This record gives sequence, structure tokens and C-alpha cells, in this order.
Amino acid sequence: MASTASAELTIRFLTTMTPDTTTGITGDQHGDVEQTDRWTQGTGSSQVDRAYKRIRTIGIGATDSYNLLAAGSLEDIIGQAIDADEAKALVVLCTDGEIKVTGAAANGLGCFTAASEGNALSEGQFVAIGLGKAGLDVTVNSKFDITETSGTATAAYTLGLIVAQ
Repeated sequence: MASTASAELTIRFLTTMTPDTTTGITGDQHGDVEQTDRWTQGTGSSQVDRAYKRIRTIGIGATDSYNLLAAGSLEDIIGQAIDADEAKALVVLCTDGEIKVTGAAANGLGCFTAASEGNALSEGQFVAIGLGKAGLDVTVNSKFDITETSGTATAAYTLGLIVAQ
């Protein structure tokens, strides 16, 4: 039997504020935002066939470079080579130290507006990028970097990717 995949990315922001009587507003007020994308087995819109997870410690000033298009440079969570056509989601959690997640200098992943632009994260901070059910074409612009930024200590992070080939 061939391997199959399914995935879900839920980004949820839930808030409740209870106003005091001086505001003139009555009742709890909510500022909720939620988006869920689900994918089933396959390589088209609303489909995935590879999931990647890496737990990594990175040295002082070091950079880990990722290329979703380089066949075999990444393996999914069951050891199959990844040669992505679409990225569906990217999640990075900084578990220790300080890092930045950026588009690469050349052929940077299209969700970053330019090389070296991205997100700075410290321990406990994360970024989750949902790229929609159809995903983001990575057949040309497929690279991103994760760099230790404190310059004084190692850092650690967890990386998750959902892709279709």
C-alpha cells in the first residue's frame, strides 16, 4: 500500500474583553480571528502528499538553509524524499535562543517579500504561515533560511512544512 497524507493548519486568535461600566458598552466583546485549511492525499488544490518536521539546534551565527525544490535534500516524517511543487504551510517555533526566518538571497520562498526579510523570533515565539488550500508555487522560488541571531549562544527551533509534489 502506498503512503498517504492528510494535514490541517488552524490559526486561531480568541479574545474576550469585559468592559467596565464607564465605557457605555455592555456584555463581553470578542475579537476573534480563525482560519483552518485542511488537505487530503494528493498533489492538487486542497491536497498534500508530504509533511516535514525538524527539531534543530543551530550554532552561534549559523544559518540553516532549506530548498523545497531540491529533490532529496529534505525527507518527510517517514523518510521519503521531498521534491515540492507547492508549499501549503510553514510553521517555525523558536524553543531556545534567538533566530530569524527569512527568504533566501536567491530564489527566496515567495511568502517573503525580499531576501533577508522575515520574522525575528526568541524563545517561545513562533510564526505560522498558511499558504491556502492551493498553496504557493515553489518550482522556482523555493528557498528560505533560519539563522541564529544573538551572536552569543546557540538556538533551537522546530520546523514544520506541509507540501505537495
